Amino acid sequence: VIPVPYPTFTWCKPPTDHTYDTLRAEEAYVPNSTSDEMSLGMMSSRDWNEELQSARELPQSNLHEKIVRDRTIFRVTCDFVSMAIKGAQAVVDGNIPPLNAADDKKSRMFLWNNIFFSLGFDMKDHYGAFGGDAAAYAAIAGDLRGISLYQSLDTEGLHTLGTVIVDYRGYRVVGQSIISGILS
Repeated sequence: VIPVPYPTFTWCKPPTDHTYDTLRAEEAYVPNSTSDEMSLGMMSSRDWNEELQSARELPQSNLHEKIVRDRTIFRVTCDFVSMAIKGAQAVVDGNIPPLNAADDKKSRMFLWNNIFFSLGFDMKDHYGAFGGDAAAYAAIAGDLRGISLYQSLDTEGLHTLGTVIVDYRGYRVVGQSIISGILS
């Protein structure tokens, strides 16, 4: 296994001074839901769960097949994580309408680019005795560790959802691939 670098994200860098540039379009500075990225995400029809499961089911009887399988899993996972990060940012920025807009802000769910998003809050007071939202925040990380452990077993027939945790602007957003046909 060859270690691969993780992508760096612009919101993790130290703040810089803004300089006015008359030659740059305003859209480069103002995020909105009409940008090309958001439009692409709304029209995209990738079935992330199907792609991830298909990649995991590729044969691995010899070294070449194992390399092809690992590359495919890595490529699909990177694409999924990249799109989930963009979606999580759009959720926090308010550019994606919730599926359940009438519910409390903490319990709202979002769907974008076939990725299901929810916020890391104690929605039904399950963690009230353990610290409320802070405990729910930590429990989500434990869930991701559990999913990672199951995936590392690489057991034939064991399927897990693609799952991403994005911490952005003080919110913890969970993005998961959708089980095929569940919203039909």
